[in-house]
Amino acid sequence: MLNPFNLVKKLIRTALSIISDFYILYYFLYGITAVLGTFIHPVFFSYHLFDIVLQFPELKIVLFAIFDTLNYLSLTLFLFVLWNYFLMLVAYYYFPEQFDGYCSSTIECLITCVDQAFKSDGGLGGFLDGYTIPDDVEGDGRMMDKSTIKKVRFAFDHFYNVFVVIIMVSIVSGIIIDKFGEMREEQDEYQMDKTNKCFICGKDREILDKALGVKKGFRGHIMVTFPSILINQLSLIITCGIICST
Repeated sequence: MLNPFNLVKKLIRTALSIISDFYILYYFLYGITAVLGTFIHPVFFSYHLFDIVLQFPELKIVLFAIFDTLNYLSLTLFLFVLWNYFLMLVAYYYFPEQFDGYCSSTIECLITCVDQAFKSDGGLGGFLDGYTIPDDVEGDGRMMDKSTIKKVRFAFDHFYNVFVVIIMVSIVSGIIIDKFGEMREEQDEYQMDKTNKCFICGKDREILDKALGVKKGFRGHIMVTFPSILINQLSLIITCGIICST
């Protein structure tokens, strides 16, 4: 009898394997968008343009730099939402009327803060309606006069720009750029080994050129070593086949 708990565990493992591997996720989405493009709308076929990106190693490094840092980026996104929530509470309590009617509840106010963080010039402060404060502000439970609310609004704008816009963007760009630099160094090292080291014996081009001469050095070494190994492997396969057949 099939155990539902084991079935759920297998489904979770399958989903994690799809998400954690770039090529599995890419071709999984490739197949889904192909079906959606065929039966729903051709716009889904635009996803297949990423095939062009995969043809260039430099562009693949950019995609891998983003994909391999998704865990850090997701945590940074969580921190971004926390900062927005904290500052939203300040705005919701002290000057909700400056949101032009888009701060009637905490959820609506939070969505507005996140939505307008990078859309408006000057961050969220560029979206808010100046320093408009109603005359009855001291009688609506906020226990603050107009001048104090203006000071709070001044601090709010600058804290939001520094901590939410500038620092968060710098963190995200730093994570991606650092990973891109690391992967580019690995790619350069791989290309260096590919062109200057024998992958059979591991000796460097410089050593082989000094030992065998420039004309018969590294290039002659790999031209002799690789075919001889192929011949030995082929002869081994043929010998094993003859022995097994007898």
